[in-house]
Amino acid sequence: MLSQAKEKLQAHALEALLAGLGTALPAWLLLAESRLMPYVSQLDPTTVIRAAALSLVVTLWASALVLFFRPKLKFDSRLGIYRDKKTGLYFCPSCHTKKIRAPLRQGERGWRCVIKECQLFFPNPDYKEQPKQPVSVGRNSWMSL
Repeated sequence: MLSQAKEKLQAHALEALLAGLGTALPAWLLLAESRLMPYVSQLDPTTVIRAAALSLVVTLWASALVLFFRPKLKFDSRLGIYRDKKTGLYFCPSCHTKKIRAPLRQGERGWRCVIKECQLFFPNPDYKEQPKQPVSVGRNSWMSL
């Protein structure tokens, strides 16, 4: 239970940090408004506009960074697993319902979840087992005598 909470926290650490900063910074500015007002009123309006534009650009850049690196998953109903549109990696649907993005390890016959508590296997419907070759009896075999 504790390890699952730790994995979830690690998976969503950046999002939680951005959300925390997004709510904490305006709250601190509102609390410090009475102390900041004498300094802000003395600033040139172009400086205030530049500072607002800079904060907007930094916020948009951070949001774009989070959205760009976040996997865009699409469920493949034929395989029964999620596939990332950008990288082509496969992700475990069981872990996805628990808000964990767990990549699947591809094997010869299918995919297996890498999370220790899950370890689900998803067979590849396109896999065809190789036919076994019959054992040939040679001249030097004990059966040829």
